[in-house]
Amino acid sequence: MTYGRLCLLIVFIASSCSFQKENTFEENLSLCRKISINSDTTDYPTDCMKGSIGPVFTTMTNRGNSVSTRPERGKAMVLYFWAATDKFTPPDFVRSDAEDAAAISELYNTFHEQADFIGFPFNDSITTNRYLKTHYLPFPQAVGARAFERVEQITQFKYPFVMFISPNGRVAGISVGSLRRKNLIMKRYIPIMQACLKTE
Repeated sequence: MTYGRLCLLIVFIASSCSFQKENTFEENLSLCRKISINSDTTDYPTDCMKGSIGPVFTTMTNRGNSVSTRPERGKAMVLYFWAATDKFTPPDFVRSDAEDAAAISELYNTFHEQADFIGFPFNDSITTNRYLKTHYLPFPQAVGARAFERVEQITQFKYPFVMFISPNGRVAGISVGSLRRKNLIMKRYIPIMQACLKTE
């Protein structure tokens, strides 16, 4: 990295630290992506986004009600972004997605009294509903064009993508990508969830 790019990186980091608490999630993501670009990485800026205000919007769900991504009643919020598989999906991806779904379902069963969960499928409503008939997820799934737009914006087309938001509305952690085995996925999720619940 050249001296000039290093200086630019320092400026972006300072800006992020100085304004992150006041910026919206989208503004912070834009800052963090610029940092990633100038540090020669294309990975999602998970570390940079910790402490940011979480994304706040309402969406309709497959259960016919409207929900908000803002934590309420002293509970944390978990946003799960995923994609349905079909008969054309390679077997390795099908197995991996099944392990991810099993892990997030177990996380829900363990922590649902302390955190609300919302799923955000990358697919259209028809594909999502067809998939959920044979692949049960125990929490509501967002539907509609507006929800799909937010999925793309928040995840930058990366999935599975799980965002943990503390009761005070701050991002406590983000998990991107699959570890392909439920037990390994849970080893990643549990510490983030526990830290999320401890954040005041």
